[in-house]
Amino acid sequence: EPEWCLFNEENLRIITQEIWRKTLAFQLAHLNTDDDNDDVRDVKRRVVLQMRQKLFETRKTKQYIYKWLRDII
Repeated sequence: EPEWCLFNEENLRIITQEIWRKTLAFQLAHLNTDDDNDDVRDVKRRVVLQMRQKLFETRKTKQYIYKWLRDII
């Protein structure tokens, strides 16, 4: 049975992880259709792989996400 709880850092980690997993799956599914050269493809892959770390482990970014979520809720 679902129930309400306070939003905390663990919730943000789960949201960030799920968004990252879906973005990574999309990027990997479309990797073979890219007509870009190898360097551009490697840069795209590196950006996606580092996305979760930059979103969740950077304090300033976490604060922006918290603020954005408070504004929309």
